[in-house]
Amino acid sequence: MEAIRIYQRLMKSQPKEQSSKHNLAAKLAYAQLIVGRDEDAGETMQRIHLTDHEADCPEEVRLKKLLDDYRSASLQIDRATKLLSEKDDKGAISAYKLAVQQMPQNAEFHLLLAYAYRAKYRRTRAAADWREALREFEAVKRLDPDEYRKIRQDATKPS
Repeated sequence: MEAIRIYQRLMKSQPKEQSSKHNLAAKLAYAQLIVGRDEDAGETMQRIHLTDHEADCPEEVRLKKLLDDYRSASLQIDRATKLLSEKDDKGAISAYKLAVQQMPQNAEFHLLLAYAYRAKYRRTRAAADWREALREFEAVKRLDPDEYRKIRQDATKPS
């Protein structure tokens, strides 16, 4: 989170035509994508026209690789959502875990996995399910404290 703020401040201080601003934008988009702020990362990538040309610098190459990983993980998230709608908790949790493995720094994916475990706990009352939910909520707290503050009440054990 702090990296995003730093890159945003640096970009504002750079002249528009300077190539370092382009590199900073690539780093900003990378940081945004890692924590799950894909809409913000998309806007940043459009600003540097990354989708319209080949990568020019190491930051862009790294960003394109991360974007590919993100897209793959997003497919797992879509699959998990479908499985949840079919009441397949076990399959959905497995798909969410795959997404988290592909993008371990993505707080949003950890949050979705936490909610899946929390929902399973509400049905099963199994202590192991609640422990897994708490572990994922803690990952969100570590990776994106701002997001955690918004959902803090969800990280309490349901009665």
